[in-house]
Amino acid sequence: MHSEEPQGKEMPFPPRTSDSAASHEPASLFPVAADEQERLRSLYSSGYLDTPANPQFDTFTRLAAHLYSVPISAISLIAAKRAWLLSASGLPHGLSTPREDSFCARCSLRPGGVMIVEDASRHPDFQDNPLVTGPLGFRFYAGVAVKDADGRALGVLCIVDTQPRSVREDELGHLCDLANCISALIQRDQKISQETDRDPISGLPNRQALLRALSEKLSHYHLGESLPTLITFDIEGFEQLRNGLDPRDVDALLKAFAGRLEDCFPQAELLAHLGADEFAVVLPQQLEGEQLTSMIQNAISRLREPFGLEERTLSLEVTAGLASTSEEQMSADRVLRNAILAKRSAHGLPMDKWQKYSPELEASLPSLYSPPQLNLRNALQFGELSLAYQPIVQSPERCIASFETLLRWNHPQLGSVPPSEFIPLAEKNGMIIPIGTWVLREACREAARWPQDVKVSVNVSPLQINRALPTLVAETLAEFGLPAGNLMLEVTESTVLEASEENVAILGELRSLGVQIVLDDFGTGFASLNYLLRFPFDKMKIDRSFISGVLERHDCQTIVRAIIGIGESLNIPIIAEGVETAEQLAWLQENGCRLIQGYFTGRPMPRNAIRALLSSIHHDSKVA
Repeated sequence: MHSEEPQGKEMPFPPRTSDSAASHEPASLFPVAADEQERLRSLYSSGYLDTPANPQFDTFTRLAAHLYSVPISAISLIAAKRAWLLSASGLPHGLSTPREDSFCARCSLRPGGVMIVEDASRHPDFQDNPLVTGPLGFRFYAGVAVKDADGRALGVLCIVDTQPRSVREDELGHLCDLANCISALIQRDQKISQETDRDPISGLPNRQALLRALSEKLSHYHLGESLPTLITFDIEGFEQLRNGLDPRDVDALLKAFAGRLEDCFPQAELLAHLGADEFAVVLPQQLEGEQLTSMIQNAISRLREPFGLEERTLSLEVTAGLASTSEEQMSADRVLRNAILAKRSAHGLPMDKWQKYSPELEASLPSLYSPPQLNLRNALQFGELSLAYQPIVQSPERCIASFETLLRWNHPQLGSVPPSEFIPLAEKNGMIIPIGTWVLREACREAARWPQDVKVSVNVSPLQINRALPTLVAETLAEFGLPAGNLMLEVTESTVLEASEENVAILGELRSLGVQIVLDDFGTGFASLNYLLRFPFDKMKIDRSFISGVLERHDCQTIVRAIIGIGESLNIPIIAEGVETAEQLAWLQENGCRLIQGYFTGRPMPRNAIRALLSSIHHDSKVA
């Protein structure tokens, strides 16, 4: 901890060290870390720089401003030439400060990553700083570095006042705790990103990695430099081909295709596997005319040559699409979209199966980007939908407290369709309303047959939260004779975050019926902290992403303990979701979590299995 007070006053922190000691470029306009390039790579890989406001970080800055009664609190990321506000209370989100003027840039270089300035107007290093002499009028500053897993300071959590003041050691300790929580979130996201950056079949970087790399390249573009070109490829008729092959042959084919594509473009800066049969190549320069035509046609010809598998040889029809970047078009998402659009439009060409993007192709965009038409109306009408129930267990007694209702779709041609595929479609086309009504009615019908001490939980989409919902719930409970206290409705953090005052009132109406309201996936954004004070949730679920890493990762442990502590403080029971091992269960029990859901305590089961299970436990129940 380092004091920036030059007045000779004794502080409970070691004296400051020189900025130049942390720099490997003494002649620079500002000092930089010895491992600056690695630090910048880590910062850019985090994916947070130049992003929209993030509720999970906004909560921390609001909390810091409230705890310390300061007008300004911020999380500042230290980029190559600027300090950029990831989150701020009292300042605009996304504000940038030249790095040489940034207090946080100085703080990030301190050993231990802590800097205190009690009165910047009297400090020789800061008294002429524009943040001090200008309209913001900085006087007091306290900052703590936010670090990656290797201890590199990516940014700083700071509090600022326009009046001189001091900070007690315990107050600084609390600020360090908040910074550590922010570090844990960033480290978690970086680890997840690293683990999910490669396609498991081809081993190539995936779509996410491609977009991040392309964004980084475009963000460092300088006038006069060469702009990259993006080419996408796919295999025509791949779905039919895949259905006729052994899965091992499909994997072998995709690996061979990726290898041959790499041979076709030795000059490529990046090759990526976007998913299924879709690949992409990033070239370091713009291509035009004969050079462009020759390169792509040669690649397509090479990719059409037979591929030898274990028991057969396959020849493929390949299609390509190209998009160039320009000084006016510098969005990675847009460039990839344009390349995919060009590729899909090339499917209709008779011979040369490639196309370069042009604005004229936009007219065909709707038909090219339509999702597969999964007919949810037929699914509901013809009984293709069903419900499964996963137990939530009271620990350590191991008795069943409730069941969560899970929607299943068995398509007559496609087989089991994952909810991640059809739920977004249902929300998009409006079918989520009749499907949600069906789920609620069937779940209540089933739960009415269970013992009185076993509850049922039903997930509610944000689109279902409307003025008609309380009436629907009340009528459904009355129709099937289910006590209101036996029904739990689960809403997600995003639902709560986006909730209007009217929606919060609707949740209140539901709760006044006696229905319990459960906050699902808590911890994914910390967006709901404010709503815990505005709305009295009956239970909260810890998101499964934290439970999966709770044995190995300190950041997950910190967050799970914090959520359990919040629940204890507010008298809200906590459910741990995604528990798969005895070790995870033991850790959760040791740390005070009593409600457990996951494969270790019970897999999702159809209603007949639930009835048999409950009948064996409650011999005097209503279960037939």
